[in-house]
Amino acid sequence: MTSISSEVLLVPDLLAKGRFQVPWHQRFYDWTAEHVHELLTDIKEAHDASRPSYFLGSIMLIHRGGHWEINDGQQRLMTLSLVFAAFARHFNTPPHLDGKRKDVSLQTLFDVPIY
Repeated sequence: MTSISSEVLLVPDLLAKGRFQVPWHQRFYDWTAEHVHELLTDIKEAHDASRPSYFLGSIMLIHRGGHWEINDGQQRLMTLSLVFAAFARHFNTPPHLDGKRKDVSLQTLFDVPIY
């Protein structure tokens, strides 16, 4: 019998779960710049309002052997992954750092836990 469980996770803890896969029956990634801007603006407003955290929404995962299948939350997870990758690429590029490597995360930028 399959069991269902839920838990509240911070985004880094969620991403540390391992490899994720979008099942074939899910729609393609189709968020526009407007969707991304809205998500990032919401996170920034949470920071500006001194809210202790930002609720990203429900993410539904199914463990399938060596990976997690994303059944809900694909657009949000993909967007955050792309934002993190863009930050990492930008802030870890030597011309921007005078030869020094810096670790940057969304929480560092906004100082608000995202879960």
